[in-house]
Amino acid sequence: MEYVTGVFFDITRHKKAVDKLKKSERFLQNIFDAIQDGISVLDKDLNIIRINNTMVKWYAHAMPFKGKKCYEFYHGRTEPCEICPSIRALEKGSLQMDIVPLVESGQSVGWLELYSFPILDAEGNPSGIVEYVRNITERMAAEQALKESEQRFRTVADFTYDWESWIAPDGTYKYVSPSCRRISGYGANEFLTDARLLEKMVHPDDHKLLVRHLKDEIESMDTQTIEFRIKTRNGDKRWIAHICQPVYGDDGSFLGRRASNRDITEKKQGETALRKAHDELEKRVEERTAELIKTNKELRKEISNRKKAEKALKQKGRELEAKTIGLEEANTALKVLLKQREDDKIELEEKVLLNVRELVFPYLEKLKMKKLGEKQRAYIGIIESNLNDIVSPFVHGLSSKLIKLSPTELQVTNLIKQGNTTKEIAEIMNLASSTIDFHRNNIRKKMGIKNKRINLNTYLSSHS
Repeated sequence: MEYVTGVFFDITRHKKAVDKLKKSERFLQNIFDAIQDGISVLDKDLNIIRINNTMVKWYAHAMPFKGKKCYEFYHGRTEPCEICPSIRALEKGSLQMDIVPLVESGQSVGWLELYSFPILDAEGNPSGIVEYVRNITERMAAEQALKESEQRFRTVADFTYDWESWIAPDGTYKYVSPSCRRISGYGANEFLTDARLLEKMVHPDDHKLLVRHLKDEIESMDTQTIEFRIKTRNGDKRWIAHICQPVYGDDGSFLGRRASNRDITEKKQGETALRKAHDELEKRVEERTAELIKTNKELRKEISNRKKAEKALKQKGRELEAKTIGLEEANTALKVLLKQREDDKIELEEKVLLNVRELVFPYLEKLKMKKLGEKQRAYIGIIESNLNDIVSPFVHGLSSKLIKLSPTELQVTNLIKQGNTTKEIAEIMNLASSTIDFHRNNIRKKMGIKNKRINLNTYLSSHS
């Protein structure tokens, strides 16, 4: 009978190690596949050994990857390019980086940032490559847009009237517009090579102000404005309005500062002239106000004096008015007295004249009718002539109605006023009653009261 000899080995530890290794590989594979960037592993002949899920998504059109060279799988080429980063990593034994196009069906659809890490064996020789690939299509588009934007900015800034600048985060100038030479006398290249040129140009009186402003720009990270003076290359002094604005990227990263400098010298000169004119105007206003105050005081004093004068004048006027009233009253009284005196004079003259003609002349007439001697007649004539001379000045003021009466009629009128009847007058005058009635009718006729029912005695008494 033949026997079989067997050798048994305990491989429990081996099995556990294999299981542990598989578990570790699965764990690493999960991490490998979970990475959002692309990862691929190549051998030293650039054959693809493994790729993660991200690479599968990017190159699904080129699957399967096994048995393909990296340049064939990624770019659809039959030969590697001269600057292939994986070849450089194998040759130099160090990390290599490049930006390569993302190709799909022979067309470039994006950009990849490719990092090639050499895998070294125990002796330090490259045995393969790990490629780490990041899709930078969006970043490249943003950078391209930024370049275009910068180009547009440069085009606009080159022709702008203001002095524009782009300042990097480290404080160096990256761009200065040509207007800087017109304003400061210094060229753009001088600012690009000397970041402190602006600080050197500033007027000594404004130096501390500018230094504090530049410090605030860095600390506040906000838009800052300031006005200061500079000394140009040819020694002129000019005013600058400086505005500095921080610029941030879409991700919030600080990209630098945009500075704008405007020449406001003419504006400042205008403000100075305006301020000077304003000060002069205020001075004139103050002087004019002082003059007005003085004039007002003098005017108030004059008004006060005038009021006093008006008051005194009114008092004088009242006194004059009182005196005028007194004079008017005295004048009135005097006029009354003069009128009364004139009336009394006329009345006296009339009475004297009438009395002479009524009481004297009638009896002289009777004496003339008597038988007298020549000497007696001469005396009677002298008496009559002298009486006429005496009463002749009174004739002009005598009532015209009385002047028209004859001496006999005047005698009859006087006897009627005394209240004598016709019969009594006839006996006194030694005349017939009919003769007295005749004289009475003549008197009424001459008095203008004939055929009127007016008592002759009453009429004559009222007009005596």
